[in-house]
Amino acid sequence: MALRTVNKAGPNKGREFYTCTDDNSCTFVWADEQGTTAARHSSSTNTPTRSSSNNNSNHVTPFCKCGKNSVERTVRKEGPNTGRMFYACAAGKDTGCDYFEWVDQM
Repeated sequence: MALRTVNKAGPNKGREFYTCTDDNSCTFVWADEQGTTAARHSSSTNTPTRSSSNNNSNHVTPFCKCGKNSVERTVRKEGPNTGRMFYACAAGKDTGCDYFEWVDQM
């Protein structure tokens, strides 16, 4: 497990948590709650849960409602959101959950 810090503005900003170090494990535990049962992040909240494996910046990627890593996508359909980035369930609409969140609103 790796120790991370929430970077998003909000009630948990600066709070540390332990999370998986690979893409197959999707549990996390708040560092200040180590003695309690590990919580699986499966809600639709915006709490960042792991550092992105795509780069070494402070960029964070949320888990989807399935409790798995979400993926970052870009709107390609012509319209007002063309080029806008969002997170969605990696399993897709048909086999995954309905998780969706705009990157710029995190």
